[in-house]
Amino acid sequence: MVQPGRILPLCALSVLAFAPVAAVPLPVTGRVELSATAAENIARAAAPVDQLDGERLQLALGAGTWREWRNQLLTTAELSATFEHLPDYSHADGGSFGASAGVRRKLGLGPFAPAIDAGAGVFHRDARENRDDGTTSTASLRVSKRLGSAWRLSVTGDWLQHDARGAMFDRRHRRLLAALNWDVTTRWQLTGGMGRLWGEFTANASSPVWHRALDGALGPTVANYYRQLPWDYTYLYGPDWVSYRTHGRSTFRWLEVSPALARNTALALRYEWLTTINQVGIKYRQKNWTLTLLQRF
Repeated sequence: MVQPGRILPLCALSVLAFAPVAAVPLPVTGRVELSATAAENIARAAAPVDQLDGERLQLALGAGTWREWRNQLLTTAELSATFEHLPDYSHADGGSFGASAGVRRKLGLGPFAPAIDAGAGVFHRDARENRDDGTTSTASLRVSKRLGSAWRLSVTGDWLQHDARGAMFDRRHRRLLAALNWDVTTRWQLTGGMGRLWGEFTANASSPVWHRALDGALGPTVANYYRQLPWDYTYLYGPDWVSYRTHGRSTFRWLEVSPALARNTALALRYEWLTTINQVGIKYRQKNWTLTLLQRF
């Protein structure tokens, strides 16, 4: 069920931020993103026998506005919605909608001056697995700088908390990542980056694999740890599959090539690989190929 009380405060804050200039018509921007991902180990499973491949289709819509102030200051506000479909595992389908706001400050004049961006958002998630329904809160801080006419560097720290109806879907993590952009030509851009995530995440396992771990097949340390975790049967990736919440860290890297198809249209091909290790040393490895079409209005 939608919880408007969790989203309205941020919406109100966004409105108040623009209230002093309400008499001035503000620009309205829009975006549509279509993406298709081919994922290795889409279920984030540890055992090789459970590492399923699959596709993920996503549609993201956004509408927002912005305002320039004195002293190189820019504020933004956006309402957005995202819909996700897994053709082979439709029980894992879901979507979210909510509001976000941000502020950008450029520290100096000229194209090579660094900039600081801060943002926050609140979103309601509505999943086919209703125990994954809940409220997601986000916050981020990014520092970016152009290193030359064709190179840009950015460092981002962000935080996410998802308060779900089911404890195995609660997620809290923080990330630190860096990205380097190269404008190869006026139309082609190449991006590479890496980062680290710390916190809680949801993983999945088939029933036989899960119960063997609980019975000590991976040793007493793993068994004792897994017995303390929130888990339940969710059937997200097959009959009798289990979802559970664990703690750990992830290392991720990516490469992306993005040609501009038109002034407001871009296509991006991204390859990302992730290695996640939980608190007792169990590893989850994933690789993703994602093709995204972005149209701005």
